[in-house]
Amino acid sequence: MNNHTRPGIRIRAGIMTVIPVTAVLLTLGACAPTAFDPGHPFDRDGIVLAARACLGAPYRWGGATPAGFDCSGLVCHVYRQEYGLSLPHNSSALYRRTKTVTMRNAARGDLVFFSEDRRGTVTHVGIYLGGARFIHATSSRGVIISSLDEPYYRRRFLAVRQVPLPRS
Repeated sequence: MNNHTRPGIRIRAGIMTVIPVTAVLLTLGACAPTAFDPGHPFDRDGIVLAARACLGAPYRWGGATPAGFDCSGLVCHVYRQEYGLSLPHNSSALYRRTKTVTMRNAARGDLVFFSEDRRGTVTHVGIYLGGARFIHATSSRGVIISSLDEPYYRRRFLAVRQVPLPRS
């Protein structure tokens, strides 16, 4: 069994312990960077389920809660909910914190990045669901599932990258 933390519960080698409420509150704090271990495995189904639970949430610039998300806020929320992991609440910073993988090796839970300018500046991020589909927060429709095959996203696609998890 993988070692990871969900708010309020720590699972380690099949043993479950309760984390004090203050630790849970700290876990749910602002999105901020943490140390990473690129080789750490994680439950991709959990990431996908946590992301899908946000479907239909409204868009809110700077938002990182179900009351409203922006694109990087959705990523922060999902990884925080699933692992207690704090990530930067900025798509460019997320890009720098992640590791490039080829599209052939893309796995559910990886992040997909987009650019709306010709310089290739990262302007949007989503969570890859597999089968060329990803979940993301759009300013016009809130949290939705889209396809990388849609012309709009195909033209703007930059990379798929993997989130390294913290050392346990």
